[in-house]
Amino acid sequence: PADVIISRRGYFKKCIKKALIEKHIPENNYLKWTHDMGKCIDSSPMMICCGNKRLLFLGSHSCKFSCLNTITGTVEWSIDLQNRIESSPCVDSSGSRVYVGCYSGILYCIDVNDATIIWKFQAKAEIKCSPLIDYLTNYIYFGSHDRHFYCLNEEGILLWKMLHSGSSIYSSPCLHEDSVFAACLRGDICSYDKLSGNLNWRYSTKFPIFSSLVCFSLGILTASVDKGVYAISFQGELLWRYNTSDQVYSTPFVMQLEREYIAVGNNEGTLYILSRDGGLLSSYKLDGKIYASPFLFTTTESSEEFACLLATSTGTVAFLRFCCQTTNVQVKKCADKDLKIWKDSMKFSGESLKICDESIRFSESNSILNKKSDDQKIGCDFDKKSVDNHMILSASLVCEVKCNDEIFSSPIFYEGSLYVGCRDNKIHCYSARS
Repeated sequence: PADVIISRRGYFKKCIKKALIEKHIPENNYLKWTHDMGKCIDSSPMMICCGNKRLLFLGSHSCKFSCLNTITGTVEWSIDLQNRIESSPCVDSSGSRVYVGCYSGILYCIDVNDATIIWKFQAKAEIKCSPLIDYLTNYIYFGSHDRHFYCLNEEGILLWKMLHSGSSIYSSPCLHEDSVFAACLRGDICSYDKLSGNLNWRYSTKFPIFSSLVCFSLGILTASVDKGVYAISFQGELLWRYNTSDQVYSTPFVMQLEREYIAVGNNEGTLYILSRDGGLLSSYKLDGKIYASPFLFTTTESSEEFACLLATSTGTVAFLRFCCQTTNVQVKKCADKDLKIWKDSMKFSGESLKICDESIRFSESNSILNKKSDDQKIGCDFDKKSVDNHMILSASLVCEVKCNDEIFSSPIFYEGSLYVGCRDNKIHCYSARS
């Protein structure tokens, strides 16, 4: 099997998603190599490691789909798929077959070793989303602008397809246990039985979804052009919605350490780090819009420090460092607002905390819980056991890489090297130095 797979979906070892642990957060960088793909690159690169092989796959609007040596940037092979490629590739569990879609509506299955087209499947409109592989069955799932959601077996035979809410599918799907989830430009998120295609449930955000779906511990995540980041349970119920400052096209990235972190960017250029419950842990503003997915990694298995790789429409790729801190603030939901309780201003009375009027501070809440708190008064009591240090993250810019054009492609990072596709037609590899 493929030892390692790295893509905008994250870091997978033996087909299991893990937190990527690097030796250090880079403080400098130098350009190692570039490769010209002929036209702009919106497809996100994917890397596989099998034994001593380190291969990078990506497509371009030039119709080229290429496999590069990650060390030298030399072309292992390149194939013309006859139409534009915006879809990001995926690979099967063996690391021997790579899958990618194009504007012709064709999903290609390509031999990793020699670029032989093993099979192709014709949908009725463009395939812009990234296909998804179920590593247990090797079934392939993808959506199309023909408004259908498809399931194929590993030989390219159609097992089922569903008309997904009558709207085009740009967002890439995700899997959890026996269900596969997909979203469309009408704002509908659907859960299907992954084997039969039967509809389990449907949830509507009522606004277009370009962001791909991502699983986390409580359910699935996505974002919408209504500025919201949505967390939906695996049963189809809204868990929470976080309201950002602008439209969101970026796909959330989830990293599990001792705590679970959710990173997502928006069109204002703000990166948000959220807790699994939808609380804001940190944010950082960059110039330009964020279309690409963030990429998180860490230098330790603890949650004390991690890094985020983030690209913007200005052509900048930023390395950000996040360090955990605790405050003396306990956050409690009251009437859809964050009630911030300062410990130094508390008076204890038995097992409850009486909140002094002058100690109460309100700020407009970005995180809206599905189930409102029963506490509708400002002067509410809190159980003593619920009072704990509130964890926040301090953010700092470590270094930046500047490309010559906009970046829509999501960057990846592995073994000290950054790989990013750009609208200057090139894929760039930067080697980081500690």
